[in-house]
Amino acid sequence: MTPERIAALASIDFCFDNQQIKWLQRFEELKAYSEKYGNTRVSTVMKGHQQLGAWVKHQRAQKKQYDVGVTTFITQNRIDMLNSIGFIWQARGLKDVEGVPKKSTKLARNSTIII
Repeated sequence: MTPERIAALASIDFCFDNQQIKWLQRFEELKAYSEKYGNTRVSTVMKGHQQLGAWVKHQRAQKKQYDVGVTTFITQNRIDMLNSIGFIWQARGLKDVEGVPKKSTKLARNSTIII
């Protein structure tokens, strides 16, 4: 690609990074989810949100690596964007939130449930 063409595309804010485009799409999806459900705790098993849940889980894993100095795809700008919508970095140990299904409890064989 010629420098003139690159300059022309850059002048209209063309994004040359496909990964950045995909990340921004997921971020917007998470933002919409947060507005609808009031939180950013997306379950990987919640019907209709499995892919978003996997992306959220990946962001948490990337941040853990970033925090200890490992080079990752997450940047401080992305962290700031996620923080701006109330992203929850530690999902474990939190009380259940509306919109997130509770984990099922497995029962031992021949258990009796009294209702």
